[in-house]
Amino acid sequence: MRAELAKSLSITAAHMQHLAAIWRELERRGEDLSDLKSGLWSFMPLIARGDLKAELVVKYAGYTTLLRRLATLPLAEQENLLVDDVVTVIEHVNGAWVEHRKALRDLRSTEALQVINERILPPAEQKRRALSITQRSPRKVADKIVLQAQKLKLDTTAPHKTISATITEDEAAALSAAAQDAGVSVSRIVRAALDVSGLFKKVDL
Repeated sequence: MRAELAKSLSITAAHMQHLAAIWRELERRGEDLSDLKSGLWSFMPLIARGDLKAELVVKYAGYTTLLRRLATLPLAEQENLLVDDVVTVIEHVNGAWVEHRKALRDLRSTEALQVINERILPPAEQKRRALSITQRSPRKVADKIVLQAQKLKLDTTAPHKTISATITEDEAAALSAAAQDAGVSVSRIVRAALDVSGLFKKVDL
């Protein structure tokens, strides 16, 4: 059964390569393909340009952030990951840096951004980048936000609402690093920052 599954994946990847070739030809002819930019179709331009292995798209379908980062890698490194997909991730826990070995599909989006950037970053470089990003904020304000995050409580009796915001990959990594350093969730760091800024204060309309 395992052999049959591997064969099916190979056929699917080959089919995607064929579709990518058709996509490339349609683009050359000036066809408007803007209506085919969702789901797996969104990766067709990357496959067509030779930036992303079709096998990876099949293997990690649904892992959008991961696939976008994998597309930054040289094809030789992508091929290596098809054989051995375990990478080293560092995490700041209780004041110390800890290394974890994780399979690609087990990476959180923030970890994929942290580990994959045109190559698989070694632990030392992950640490250096995390420290660099964290130190960009003025220390006094950052420290105040961290302290507030550690004591801020969510009112469980009040109605809750989830909101979204578009930020850069570096900003997401900075938030993740700050949350890890404080031992709290990213959500709590964001709420603490808003609270410290005074935006949570009620105003009369």
